[in-house]
Amino acid sequence: MFRVLLGLPGNGLHTADQKEKQTMKRIACLLAFALTSGSTALASGLAGNALSFDGASATVEIPNSPSLQVSAATTIQLWINPQYSATSKIILWKGDGLNVTSDQSYGLFLGPYNIPMAVGFAFFSGQATGWTQIDALNPVPVGQWTQITGVYDSVHGYASIYINGVLDNTRTTDASGLYPITQPIRASNLPLFLASRNAGALGGGGLNYGGLMDEVRIWNTALSAADIAANYNQLVDPTTPGLVADYNLDESISDQDVYDSTGYGNNGSLGTSVAAGSDDPTRLDSTAPIVPEPASLTLLTLGAVALLARWKRARK
Repeated sequence: MFRVLLGLPGNGLHTADQKEKQTMKRIACLLAFALTSGSTALASGLAGNALSFDGASATVEIPNSPSLQVSAATTIQLWINPQYSATSKIILWKGDGLNVTSDQSYGLFLGPYNIPMAVGFAFFSGQATGWTQIDALNPVPVGQWTQITGVYDSVHGYASIYINGVLDNTRTTDASGLYPITQPIRASNLPLFLASRNAGALGGGGLNYGGLMDEVRIWNTALSAADIAANYNQLVDPTTPGLVADYNLDESISDQDVYDSTGYGNNGSLGTSVAAGSDDPTRLDSTAPIVPEPASLTLLTLGAVALLARWKRARK
């Protein structure tokens, strides 16, 4: 995109009039991009692709690895765009679906306690009740992108949930409300799933999320409120300390793989096999509102100004 806007070789223009019109168009586009950083057009360009899940069978399976077995602390962050109102739907899950004392580790779901469009994180541990759940106080909208972030910190004794980079709810006790959060998250040898839970484990599958998903990230640290606010609607450096999985979901339309951009190699696949199947989600252009950092906007503006100056010199 920027190769065309900056007028680099390969644009196929021949006449002076065509070149002049195209130059002015590039200048206008660059300035528009720099001045309207929150626009859908810019967001679409930076967000790349997203996955669309049908709410019936579509899923992503990511094999277990030691780095996905987060322990004392974790932060889980992703963008969702639900396509219909729902309750008790799995957005992300590691572990089986049986009960709080089985092989469950952590998860994010839509509509806990049958409350439509609320979101909640579950972290399973050695607490007396076996788990901690933190639910958002405000529902997420249908047909709109929302960034959800869940934090669990057994060292400092709290769990929190953020909506669009802003703290929504926090708690300092387990699900019973009687015991402080002090235990690490339970390790599970089962895969990590997006939009479903493990169909082959005790408790079965089902409860599939229906909607769009993008920019899925998992840390083995508890991000601060300042960190979460800073990386809201931003792309994250895959070498960020503590980041153990980063799924941009920007693979080509025909690609069966889902690549982890960190150095941990937590790659997965569409559906539950490496071959194309009926449980594969669909890839499409993402409109998640990802915007460039201020430094990138400055470069865009300077690029437009430089191109305008070059055009003026050429006309003299």
